[in-house]
Amino acid sequence: MQQAPSLPERGGKRISALILGLHMAMASIFGVAFVFSESLSFLNAGLLLSFAAAGLLAITERPVLPALGVIVFLLLLVHGSLAMMAGLNTLGSFMRVYASTLAMFAMFYFLIMSKLSLEDILRVYLKYATAVGVIGIVQLVSYFVGFSPGYDYSWLLITWDVIYGGLFGIRVNSILFEPAHVAFTCGLAIACAVFRLFGQLEYLLSKRQAGVILVFTIVSGSTVAYMLIAVAMAIIALQRRFVVFAPLIIIAGWAAWSNIDLLPDIAVRLRGISQLYLEGVTWEDANASSFSIYAHTIVAFENFGATFGFGSSLGSHGAAFEKFNNVVVGDHEISQLSTAANLANRLISEMGMFGLALMIWYGVMVVRCMIEPDDHWHWLRLALLVAIFAFLARNGTYAYFGLALYVLVLRRLTVAEPVPFGDQTVITGRDYRGLPAE
Repeated sequence: MQQAPSLPERGGKRISALILGLHMAMASIFGVAFVFSESLSFLNAGLLLSFAAAGLLAITERPVLPALGVIVFLLLLVHGSLAMMAGLNTLGSFMRVYASTLAMFAMFYFLIMSKLSLEDILRVYLKYATAVGVIGIVQLVSYFVGFSPGYDYSWLLITWDVIYGGLFGIRVNSILFEPAHVAFTCGLAIACAVFRLFGQLEYLLSKRQAGVILVFTIVSGSTVAYMLIAVAMAIIALQRRFVVFAPLIIIAGWAAWSNIDLLPDIAVRLRGISQLYLEGVTWEDANASSFSIYAHTIVAFENFGATFGFGSSLGSHGAAFEKFNNVVVGDHEISQLSTAANLANRLISEMGMFGLALMIWYGVMVVRCMIEPDDHWHWLRLALLVAIFAFLARNGTYAYFGLALYVLVLRRLTVAEPVPFGDQTVITGRDYRGLPAE
């Protein structure tokens, strides 16, 4: 097995590694609940840090700007300007989302194009995910033994709070805001951990790391995180062609659904979604979280039709919801107005046909990565697709929790061009044959 390279120790690599570590610890990916004041949240801190990091990397690394990225963000700017002229959005709402998204994508693009290899970047991410998992496990043990400072971090993290409930009496969230964030901040780590237990991705993390991450995921009680484990397991079964186990998987799925009341927090959400989409249950009888997703889906398609498929531009879904909420919810209060409950809804509402095109691209990538030959990056691509799925299903943010990193690394690994790997360079995309580039 080829040994993974250690993190760089000098020059531009050290600057890039430092920026990456700080950003993961404080800003867009792990988004710890530590803030400098009540007004400077991790979102604002992440935005400021991203702009500063992007500027520093641009100076130290001097990367070539990607033509596709420049065109996309120019088109989004034009689209937003036209939407504001049409009264579909406001300058403040648009610029807040546009600036944060641009900052995050620029910063991660410069990091990916820096002297750090992709493996360096991802190993730093996985180390942070493991550390977050260790803290989460310590949190649960501290709760069992009654050691309050070990499970209640509100003495250190200003906006953090204990969340009681679940199987263990406490829903473990480590240093994250809530258990749901486990699926987004650690989504890639969860998929990598599942694949690692089946003998893949040994160049990125150890089985011990994988075990810590999965234990933390299980005790978090996050419905979306559980879903990611299930998706990753299904991918393993399909890739290994475990057809013989198909009946067992069906029986296990039926048994899990029949006994889902053992996990009440998950049961109420899954049954709520099933009732809303399949049985036509009204908001008076539905679970609030499930109905939020359903309501935002209805509003997203209403807004899509009202804008003739062009969308109403970045940051406008909140206004669209205020306009169309009477179609489905009347006076009922719905959460996550600005982020549309998930990325799929938000892409349809704000970007229209372009958003649909992005989701079609995602679907094509899923099919392509499932059927293409098993090369060096094969399982990493699949893990990235699993991580992005968490956002499409339950998180509508463009900029935070690492989505920009996932998208850019996936893009980097699906084009036929050299990518640094340790002391060698390998070819990604369909031209890769497992040999160093000449």
